Amino acid sequence: MTEWGQLGTAAATVLASGTIAAIVSHVLGGVRERRGLLRQKAEDLYVSIEALEKSWELDTIALHRCVEGKIDYNAYLDAVIRNGDASDGALNRRVEMLTRIYFPTANTNLTTVQI
Repeated sequence: MTEWGQLGTAAATVLASGTIAAIVSHVLGGVRERRGLLRQKAEDLYVSIEALEKSWELDTIALHRCVEGKIDYNAYLDAVIRNGDASDGALNRRVEMLTRIYFPTANTNLTTVQI
């Protein structure tokens, strides 16, 4: 093989290995970015569910007191309004949105809870 042929082979090898390295780096970077996004959305979903659970718990405690006869129904409704947060509806929608978009496999579990 001539000197020019060896030089061309070396250049082609360097170019091919650089291209392959760039492709692999791009793919691995995309996987890492996707994993970070899912982790962030999972944390957001957890915080939203925690806030909803606290609101539901306060409502349930007030209802239990009403059923036991410790408070009347109007006092129960007052407690629900006092403990309620205007963002509960937004939290419900946020939980549903995050689940449907980022965690579709958990969507059947969410539907079961909502019924």
